[in-house]
Amino acid sequence: MCAYDTTLFAVMQPPVGSAKKVAPRMQRRAARLDTLFPPMSRGALAVIIALSAVFLATSLHRLNDTDLWGHLSYGRWMVEHRALVTADPLGVADGGGRFVNIPWLAQVSGYLWYQATGPGGLQLAHAALMTLATGVLIAAVRYRGVSLAGAAAAGVAFYVLALPIVGTVRPQLFGLLGMSLTLLAWSLTARGRRHPLFWFPLVMVLWANLHGSFLMGLAVLAAAAVGQIWDVGRRCGSIPAAWRAPSVRRLRMLLMLSAAATLLNPAGPALWWNALLFGQSANLADISEWGPTTLRSLTGVLLFGSLAVTALLLRQSHRPVRAAEVLLVLALAAATLLAIRMLCWWAIVWVYLAAPHVAAVIKRWRTGGGDCPNFCGAKMGLSPSSSAHDPPTAMRTMIAMALVFLVLVWAPPTHELISGQRRSEALVAAGDTPQFVAEEIQARGLTGRVFAPIQWADYLAWHTNNAIRPLVYSHVHLFSPATWHDYQAIASDSPDLEQIVDRHGLRYFVLPRPMAAVLGDSLGRNKRFRTIYQDQQAVLVEVKPAAKPAL
Repeated sequence: MCAYDTTLFAVMQPPVGSAKKVAPRMQRRAARLDTLFPPMSRGALAVIIALSAVFLATSLHRLNDTDLWGHLSYGRWMVEHRALVTADPLGVADGGGRFVNIPWLAQVSGYLWYQATGPGGLQLAHAALMTLATGVLIAAVRYRGVSLAGAAAAGVAFYVLALPIVGTVRPQLFGLLGMSLTLLAWSLTARGRRHPLFWFPLVMVLWANLHGSFLMGLAVLAAAAVGQIWDVGRRCGSIPAAWRAPSVRRLRMLLMLSAAATLLNPAGPALWWNALLFGQSANLADISEWGPTTLRSLTGVLLFGSLAVTALLLRQSHRPVRAAEVLLVLALAAATLLAIRMLCWWAIVWVYLAAPHVAAVIKRWRTGGGDCPNFCGAKMGLSPSSSAHDPPTAMRTMIAMALVFLVLVWAPPTHELISGQRRSEALVAAGDTPQFVAEEIQARGLTGRVFAPIQWADYLAWHTNNAIRPLVYSHVHLFSPATWHDYQAIASDSPDLEQIVDRHGLRYFVLPRPMAAVLGDSLGRNKRFRTIYQDQQAVLVEVKPAAKPAL
């Protein structure tokens, strides 16, 4: 048996001396491969994998029935009237709903893009913006001295942390790209580069016309400047001397130029005031994303989990903690506790601040503890000799190309472009979008005021080209507290239902099945309400005019 085993083992082994003959052949093949494809490092491949994952994951999100359709309605109105919106274009808000429409550029560009590409194009824009924002964030983290692989991991961490917010198509996506560019400008300025002084103010001009979150970018730059003054002042022993330091001067100049650039908008300086006061509307307190973060929610788990990681990093990292880092972590954590929708800003800034400390802890563990010499500007996450033992290869380039190809084929919006078959709105919109009842309303030619849940109202107005005018839609800050109270009273089956209907001149109810079950008794007892259409998702109820009093 032993002889058989030995013979079998000998048969399975290559002949003696064959390795010397195969090795040169393999080297020649590798050399030919390197001439066809440029070599790629392991870190660059990690970045390609991270960005491909973000693009694919985002492209799988369908178009939610939220304020997306309201913003598209605004864009359609501005394109058709060739004028900016200064009042509620749907004509349903109290007192005309006069306001400063900050994201006008996002609304116009979104509507024009929709006209050119259809609903699938909105999916593509969503995936492209999130991928671009993640890519810029990776570059910003890389300039903080983190390895490419570590920066790619930071980009994925940002996406996971912000997942409850970034799955919706809205102008805020432009704000996330603006924030990642803000962090990149901060990183470059900290390294002594001056070119952000020229290109970043142009970013702020666009950002101020795309979304009101431009104030977040200015706040981050202000915290960076204040923190740098404090850090330099402690080292120099003089705040006035720190004020004149080159690093502080560059940040001050960047902040001032950026702030001045935001004044280039249709509202001028009033834009700042309107952006600051937007969240002060009492009606927003009843919207879930404007509510406080609780530990039982997904947002709370992500926030408190990242705070726990922060505490661990403060204990384990030997990298100095900068004043700006403390300011931003405290401010953004408090803001996210007060409002769920602040999670996306916490996610992107926290990852940017935490990534170098994570890299420092990993390097400390790999080297067996102790301080890391020459930490600032070093490549984190890899030992100095590891890159020499793992040189760039053309095989990684081939893997990256294959991955990108597969993502482009699998992702629904890019598959649509490749195949040339445009998908209908029914295939792209979220499953709870009231498409069938909207088509029924359009087919019947119905017009007038309608009560619909706020998550449906924007789509009904968009699909019927504003023939249907909802009592309240997603821009709840345009409505008076009295109207908002009446909307909530109807939704909760108020005994004053008929009086509210007559006060607002409502002609129809568009109700989801669960809400129709709640209001069913009130509507069924009154002969003025008649069901004229229903499906598995929605019920359409007509309101007959009130009987005239006898003379």
